[in-house]
Amino acid sequence: MIIFHEGLPRSGKSYAACVDHIVPSLKNGRKVFAYIEGLNHEKFAEVTELSLERVQELLVQIKADQVKEIYKHVEKDSFIVIDELQDFFPSGRQRQTDEITRFITQHGHDGLDILCMGQDLRDCHALWKRRVQRKIVFTKLTAVGKDDSYKWEAYEANAGEKFQKITSGVKKYDPKYFGLYASHTAGTNNTFNYQDDRINIFKTKVFRLGLPAFGLMLFFAIYYLVSFFSEPSFVKSDELDQDPELLSSPADPSALSAESPTPAAPPSFSSGPLDYFDKFASAMGNRIRLTGTIQIGNRIDAFIEIVDVTAYRVKETFTLTDLRQMGWVDKHWSYGIELIKEGNSYIASSWPMESWGKVSEYQQIQVSQQ
Repeated sequence: MIIFHEGLPRSGKSYAACVDHIVPSLKNGRKVFAYIEGLNHEKFAEVTELSLERVQELLVQIKADQVKEIYKHVEKDSFIVIDELQDFFPSGRQRQTDEITRFITQHGHDGLDILCMGQDLRDCHALWKRRVQRKIVFTKLTAVGKDDSYKWEAYEANAGEKFQKITSGVKKYDPKYFGLYASHTAGTNNTFNYQDDRINIFKTKVFRLGLPAFGLMLFFAIYYLVSFFSEPSFVKSDELDQDPELLSSPADPSALSAESPTPAAPPSFSSGPLDYFDKFASAMGNRIRLTGTIQIGNRIDAFIEIVDVTAYRVKETFTLTDLRQMGWVDKHWSYGIELIKEGNSYIASSWPMESWGKVSEYQQIQVSQQ
């Protein structure tokens, strides 16, 4: 099998090659021939828990000048790794040697598995491209501020150099594997990913301002829904703690005596909120309109409008919760909702909000054709 790791520099290709392929191969006793700069045999011995001598026996460093004739330096049944494949076998019409052609086309007969890496598979020679069975695409996560992780997507080959996505995931770099290979050439001091806050989604204005605004709107939406379907709580007037001295008021201060104080009668409390639904519903020219109902479990609520039919203007909007608090009893029928209170009864039904005399679209077409 030929596998290709595709991705930009520092996107996780070489890390995954070492952690997901080379380390397991060494643990299984399989010989590995790898062109990856700066392989550290001591570090591989540490993470595989094998002796240094055993790792040096199994892991063979291939040099850059050996890659074009790699078939001369590998053994059967081994695992082979070639980094930056496009540098040695670039795309184009140039003919490859018979030896490398046989190596690529007949690798399965020799028990070989080959892992190639590059920035884009399209940059590589067609002899390699047409035999890649599995492609893993690696992506940096610097745009979301996660330099310690990378995203991978696995594709399986179909006919005609086309690939079908199989699975994907996000993996975090494990520091214990750092140092297995040289991620930079000798003499390089800049070993950090270049930072630009403009492409970090968490530092954009949309995220910094939009997310708090969305959270605030979500809070009020939840609060409204909870309060909309919650039973209102009232405190009865006879349950209030009343201080007679505060509620009393002398009619004539000069008539008061220490022996016979005369407290005034306590003021009366309103039995409920002011009902102005009846005022709107009974007014001449107004009509009640049911605009919608909501049901969650056994709780039902609805929106009811008072419409001035002379101008087709909504004058007031109520909910069933509002009307129940005013003392109205609602009965639900197939044609709408009946509202009853103290002998008064109103019907709220759905009806189109259109001006009288409006003709249908069919009639308009007929008139326009005359």
